[in-house]
Amino acid sequence: GPTPAFDEMYSMLYDDDELKKILWFIGATLTNEMVNIEKFLYLYGSKGSGKGTMIKLIEMLFEGYYDAINLNVLTGNSEFATGQIKEIPVLLDSDADIRSIKNDTDLLKMTAHETIVVNRKYREPYPVRFTGLLVAASNQPYSVRNIDSGIMRRAVVARPTGNKHDHKTYVQLMNQIKFELPQVAYKAIQLFYSMGPGYYEDYV
Repeated sequence: GPTPAFDEMYSMLYDDDELKKILWFIGATLTNEMVNIEKFLYLYGSKGSGKGTMIKLIEMLFEGYYDAINLNVLTGNSEFATGQIKEIPVLLDSDADIRSIKNDTDLLKMTAHETIVVNRKYREPYPVRFTGLLVAASNQPYSVRNIDSGIMRRAVVARPTGNKHDHKTYVQLMNQIKFELPQVAYKAIQLFYSMGPGYYEDYV
């Protein structure tokens, strides 16, 4: 079905190729294909450029099936770094800083959908296999200190145009998009099927 509010909102915020990246990941998650894709979505842009608006869309599409994750904690040196990993379709870090990565082992395992031992305070460690979509949003361009690190090849970066709607239009469109979610999901699934699961395999 048609998605006029979604189209108006997100065609302003993202060029077609950038929006395709995001919809491809959403489609992969909705079809349970993320388990076969060793990539994560990195939303890069300055403050107020549309990252938060895209995260809102993802949260609406996966309501009840997403949670927050802090990549700074996950890639730090804490013995409880893996404590926030859950078996859930979507994990979101809305304020990531990839530059401060100290240990990328668990992040690599997450994006490869390998089993990770979750270590939480006051609990016995237990194995988890994250088979969903990891989304990181940041004001910082995607850059890791060690350019030979495997994590360098795991991110697909989506950049906004920098264009914005006025506040009144923004609120109206966001309210309308709530009624277009099934059609947006269908659009993402069809796009994913047409592009295929290996489309961004060689993306760096």
